Amino acid sequence: MPCINLDLEYFSHRKVLRLCARLGPWAEIIPLKLCAYTGKFHPETGHLIGYSADELITMIGVRPDLGRDASSILQALLDCGFLVTAEGGYQVHQWLEYQGHIAAFSIRGKTAAKARWSKLAEKDLYDATSMPDAMLKPDSSNAPTNYLTNYLTDLPPNLHTKPTNKECPEISGPVTSSKVKPQKKQFDDDSLPMESARFFWEYLQEWAPGSREPSKQEYQSWAKHFDLMLRVDKRTPADINDLLDWINRKKESPNGFAWKKVIQSPASLRAKWNERKFVDFLPSSLKKDEFK
Repeated sequence: MPCINLDLEYFSHRKVLRLCARLGPWAEIIPLKLCAYTGKFHPETGHLIGYSADELITMIGVRPDLGRDASSILQALLDCGFLVTAEGGYQVHQWLEYQGHIAAFSIRGKTAAKARWSKLAEKDLYDATSMPDAMLKPDSSNAPTNYLTNYLTDLPPNLHTKPTNKECPEISGPVTSSKVKPQKKQFDDDSLPMESARFFWEYLQEWAPGSREPSKQEYQSWAKHFDLMLRVDKRTPADINDLLDWINRKKESPNGFAWKKVIQSPASLRAKWNERKFVDFLPSSLKKDEFK
């Protein structure tokens, strides 16, 4: 887990002392919360684009008190040098110089995720074009219907009809047939749906830290939903990775709504995706047919 760098002289630094003089005791905590929020949601550049004063102060977890509103707290951060203005919003001062390791950690995580999905895509079993022609076009001479037709043709005429109790005295009641329950599909550990289920668990641990890891049976259920996404909904591993990555980076709105709280299982991910719920929320860079 990445951590922010904190200088040993931080609490006695003149910028921190100026901020405490402006806002009062405990104001030294505000820059720490600002860095923690930026490292989690904007690690690559430290840019805070599109935030209003109220939204930014609320999102970093600062509660205005002592009669000071969000605008005065934001202005104090600017005046004391913790923030600088940038195109479309603000930027944490010297972010890459002091916290650049977080950006490197984020890039490394994305690269590893893409590599995992690329490896899984190589053994994708859902591409019909890779199946042998014999599997797609079976020989008609071996078709079950032809076999049944030939079998019935060879039977004596009196056996083409359903026997009655008189014709079969040993049968005391009506002829019944027992239904055989179909076996549930089991996914191997190295199958694409099962790998996708484990990949989803990695995200869920960040979205809901108190979650319990699924059991083997629950993993099978998760894999089933990913199997339906890949085979029936025609999603690709890259599409799933992009959407999960977007949900992971999407910040919570001021009224508390966040996709991380809604998407707690592959079933909810598939349901909201098929209901086209993500179309209105995705940024323009991700608004493509695969997410509709």
